[in-house]
Amino acid sequence: MSLIKELKTIIKSDPENIDMIRYIVFEYINYFYSEYIDGEKIKSFYTLKEFYSIKGSLSNVFGKTCKKELMTPGEVYEKIIPLKLKKKYGQVYTPSDTVDEMVDEIVDEKEFIENPYISFLDPACGSGYFLVALYKKLREVYDKNEDLIIENHGISGKDIDRHIIENNLMGYDIDGFSCILTTAGINIAGKSLCCPDIRNEDYLFSDIRSKVHAIIGNPPYIGHKNLAIEYKKALNGKFSVYNDKSDISYCFFEKALEELDISGKLLFITSRYFIEGDNARELRKFIGNNYGINRIVDYAGITLFKNTGVSPVIISLVKSGECREVEVVNIPGNSKFSVSKEDLNENPWRLLEKEIESLYGKIISRSATTIGDHFKINQGIITGYDKAFVVSKETIEEYGLEENILVDWLKGSALKKYEINDTKRLKLIYTNDIEIEDFPNTRDYLERFKERLEKRRECRKGYRRWFDLQWGRDRSQFETQKILFPYKSSENRFAIDGQGNYFSADIYMMTGLSDDLNLKECLGYLNSEIFEFLVKVTSKKIGKDLYEYYPYNILKLPYFENDRMGCYNGKNCDNIDLKLYSYLGFDSSEIQLIKKFIKKAVLPHEKGLR
Repeated sequence: MSLIKELKTIIKSDPENIDMIRYIVFEYINYFYSEYIDGEKIKSFYTLKEFYSIKGSLSNVFGKTCKKELMTPGEVYEKIIPLKLKKKYGQVYTPSDTVDEMVDEIVDEKEFIENPYISFLDPACGSGYFLVALYKKLREVYDKNEDLIIENHGISGKDIDRHIIENNLMGYDIDGFSCILTTAGINIAGKSLCCPDIRNEDYLFSDIRSKVHAIIGNPPYIGHKNLAIEYKKALNGKFSVYNDKSDISYCFFEKALEELDISGKLLFITSRYFIEGDNARELRKFIGNNYGINRIVDYAGITLFKNTGVSPVIISLVKSGECREVEVVNIPGNSKFSVSKEDLNENPWRLLEKEIESLYGKIISRSATTIGDHFKINQGIITGYDKAFVVSKETIEEYGLEENILVDWLKGSALKKYEINDTKRLKLIYTNDIEIEDFPNTRDYLERFKERLEKRRECRKGYRRWFDLQWGRDRSQFETQKILFPYKSSENRFAIDGQGNYFSADIYMMTGLSDDLNLKECLGYLNSEIFEFLVKVTSKKIGKDLYEYYPYNILKLPYFENDRMGCYNGKNCDNIDLKLYSYLGFDSSEIQLIKKFIKKAVLPHEKGLR
């Protein structure tokens, strides 16, 4: 059995005990790498007696471990910590290939030869992957240019390991254990017992030590819901890019600007949410006003980190210097192109090839009105606990739930292009306009969940009764004819509901601002290739093929009146796309670009087109 498998077997006895997992890593360091770490410093982080019972088992495992199985303490920790604990502590590990590529990008061989004292900082160093890779890269540069560096700076080969570790590498982490892992990883790589400048501090509130030449890393992604109120207040008071709904990672861009020297460089891998997110407006503005943007590697919905839904970007910034054109690498499209720096301002960044941007502009120029001029959009119901309020036919029969407070209930998966295909036939217990005592069977059923329901925020604050839906909305909205669409989708799925269905918050409803608006006639345009192109150009990509159909964005998109192109009536209008392409004056090559962009097959013959 391998080292990692054996250690995981030991952990199974208490899989959520983070202290035990850390103890195992400390023992691993003591057994294999004691000469590269201060033993007394390690002992201050754990109590020997608490886990003494597994010390013998660990010695047996380590004793039969062959040399080729050895890895850095950080790698051992990453491989043995259970997924549940990774999520609990927000631990996201950058793949080693990506770390090496980023380090290769930020280390300039010429700069190091000219000034072997330039410093590299990781502001949230975690297990130390970036700093260890930096050590190896700088050592490689030295080995290639040893004679030149000795001649100009007098740094000999016997001194270079200590020189790099103590002069070129700097790091912060709020977790003392992570600082130990980083220190151990660097010293093991350098095969020496040094004191790298790794500080157990919150980088965002640390004093500036000295200007650094380059900052690299993977700043933590922690949303506003997972931060303490007082900490959020402190961030809000210190950083212009932060607001009540921002991610903590935004602050690292602002703090880094203070710490970089005049020619400093920043290279972060971070969630791509800030590229388009509404709450990142100030961050985009800050980056545009204060940094030059060299390069953006956009994973565009592809997830890079294991067991997370985060799709990243790698963004390369410089503190000074003009970058009029920004290189963009689109990973899923396997393409490389440039965008104008002027277009990367506080508004959502559209990282598009020029041909696609041109097509988008052409459509915009032909439209006199927007969706918002004709429709309003409302969200579905938030129950606060679907398990209590959403019921099946079997549950209704088993508990004898009163029929007159049950309404038809849809989930987003029921929505298809032009139609609703509801196979689950679920019901919602709509309680917001009743007295629960008038419905004894329903009351008895809901009381099974009462303790959980009372913990909902609105109930705790006295805004809702324990049996109310959290956000039941205005019932009249559901009873009228409306167009429904899902919040997240890989394609346009607009459908008319005239059956009075109620639905969850993952569905939005469109209703006309005028009674004269014929929803069936509007449906063809909403499901057209042109409108899908508009959505995908302007919307936030949240998965490999998944887009966010956010109402704020949808309402701003162009709308084309029926009489401009001839009538199109719902699903029966097979030529809606031809009519739109013809009206907009697109030729066959432009149509192919649009079809490719929305990932549809190009038709062999397009009749009626210019």
